[in-house]
Parts: sequence; C-alpha cells; structure tokens
Amino acid sequence: MKSAVFLVVSLFVSVIFAQSKYIAKYYHDGHGAEVLVPQGDVAFADEIVSYKNGSPPAVAKDSSLALGIPDYDGKDGNFVSLGCGGSVTFRFNNNCITDVSGVDIYIFELGKYVEKTSAQISRDGQTWLSLGEIAGGQSSIDIAPFVKQGEVFSYLKLIDLKTACSAIDHWPGADIDAVAAIGSALNYSFNSSVLFETGKSVLKKEAIAELEKLLMILKNYPGASLLIEGHTDDVGKEDANKTLSATRAGAVKKYFSEKLDGKTVINTAGFGEERPIASNSTVTGKEKNRRVEVIIIPKR
Repeated sequence: MKSAVFLVVSLFVSVIFAQSKYIAKYYHDGHGAEVLVPQGDVAFADEIVSYKNGSPPAVAKDSSLALGIPDYDGKDGNFVSLGCGGSVTFRFNNNCITDVSGVDIYIFELGKYVEKTSAQISRDGQTWLSLGEIAGGQSSIDIAPFVKQGEVFSYLKLIDLKTACSAIDHWPGADIDAVAAIGSALNYSFNSSVLFETGKSVLKKEAIAELEKLLMILKNYPGASLLIEGHTDDVGKEDANKTLSATRAGAVKKYFSEKLDGKTVINTAGFGEERPIASNSTVTGKEKNRRVEVIIIPKR
C-alpha cells in the first residue's frame, strides 16, 4: 500500500514540476521595456550548436552567455557578440519554434545600436529556411509568411549583416543576450529504452506511467495537436532503422489516440538515423539518439 501511495505522489509531483516550467513571465529586453513569454523559462534556447566570430572579432565571445533567460545587468558581460559578419546557431531542446498568432521569435539584442542580422530556422540543423533580415531596432519575428501551419523548428541561426563594423567600435556585430520561442511547441523526448525493448515497437508496462504524465500535461492545452517522431542510432541497416522508428512513433500515437477524445490531430514520422542529436561514435551518444519525441503544438 505504501509503495502505491508513493508512486501516486511521485507522479503528481513530477507533473506539477513539469507544468511549473510553463508559466508566462515578463523579461527585460535590455532597452527599458519588457517582453511577455507565454511559456516562461522553458521557451529560451538551451544549446549552442556553433559560433563563428566575425572580423573585426567580438570581445564578448562566450556564446554560452546567450543561453537561457535574458540576464543582462547593464555591465559588459552576460551576452555574446557576433563580431562583424559572425554567426551563432541555437538549438531548442525542451520546446520548438512554431507559428502562433503574432510574434513567434524574440531576440534579446543589446547595445547602443541594434545591428541588422539575418535569421534562419531549421527542424534538423541541415536544411535551413530564411526568415529574411531583422532590421535595426526590430527584434521580433513572425514566421507565418514563411512556414506552413503546424510546422516545428528546433534550430535558429543568426548571422550579423556587417552594419556596425567600425574599427573603433568595441563591440562589432550584434550583441545577443538570449533568444525565445514566443510561439512555442512543447517538446518531450523519451529515451527508447524507457518505452520499448531493444528492437521492438510494443510499449513496455513501464512506458505507460511516463506517457500518463504527458497525458495529464496535455489536458492543459485544449485543441492542441501532437507530432510524434521516432529516431534511432546508426546501428543496423538504414531502412530497418527507419521502419522501426516509424512503428515506434505509431505505437505512441495509438496510446494517445485511445486515451484522448478522438478530435486531437496526431501526426507521426519515423526518421531512423537521419536526425542525430549526439555523436553515434560513443555509447552515450547512441543512447541519446534512440528516442521518441512527442511535440505538443498549442492551438493557434
């Protein structure tokens, strides 16, 4: 009896903790104003994929300072400069960029001048979609003119357009404190070993408890749709991996379809080994790549 009570309490605490990450908050934009981010802290990019310093180079070149929530305190720190013509690529792991009504991306750009940059987004970090130029003084982007409804993107690339490259400028290039997905889809990644036996696509008993947590969170997003993606490492034949990833995504879809009201739109895709998030040259990397991602896309 005690173990059953403990399980219920643990599940309740886990769900409350997960929901607490998605509380709307206002954040200082570094120019005296505030920006409302509906999903709160989780909406901010949490990984740097690449950083290229420009020429003249930036002094503030620690790209990790552009991760997480904006924390500029008025001093020379807590942000990254791109340098003249430099670039930085972010990845959103806990969420994805998607189209909502109004602004979808906000770039917390600092400094006396808001330098021009170009922005690109990608789902896999390989194929990029240009969002055009972000003009000086404009740090928000509505992706509606560029994407189809329901599409999600995990990567954002910013490239400085060389509008502040003076040799006497101590901070050439755009100065980035943080980037947020205002139009944010929630991304839950499950290690395949939690859901399935090796090489199988039938949900384990242990998997049900994990999916139940997500089901409870999903109830807070009426009208939302789901995108379920299966992924594998590079062990085995490519075609077999793609088939396995698709059938695993289908198994998760079947579970949610049976639990929901039948009106929820659920799409699936199996990518096999095409979209690794870590190196397949290590055991740890392979384990990270074997996953099922469930993406909650809020109603537009």
